[in-house]
Amino acid sequence: MKELSSRGQIFQGAKILDVGCGVGGGSIFLTKTFGAECTAITISSTQVQMATENAKKNDAPTIKFLEMDAENISLVDQNETFDFVWIVEAMSHFPNKDIFLSHANRLLKPGGKILIADWV
Repeated sequence: MKELSSRGQIFQGAKILDVGCGVGGGSIFLTKTFGAECTAITISSTQVQMATENAKKNDAPTIKFLEMDAENISLVDQNETFDFVWIVEAMSHFPNKDIFLSHANRLLKPGGKILIADWV
């Protein structure tokens, strides 16, 4: 996470969408390290519950964890955009990566970045 955030040039207070967030480790790191405003999505309701608990235990209760399919991202605020879309070890599980990348690109602010770390 340190390497990806360094190479991606994440800055203090960045607004980040964490895709495939699992139990919240990435979002907790980003919030605590950069004061990031994180929205995190996972396809698993169990992971949403676990991530929410982990965030509270790690003094990062402001992270929004949502149950959502990365290939069908629909946020409450349809105009919401992010400085970064962060995805670690999840994209390899997506059957339609082009659909995800299209959604991710739409959700970026001008000059925003998609940061990916995955199996090759």
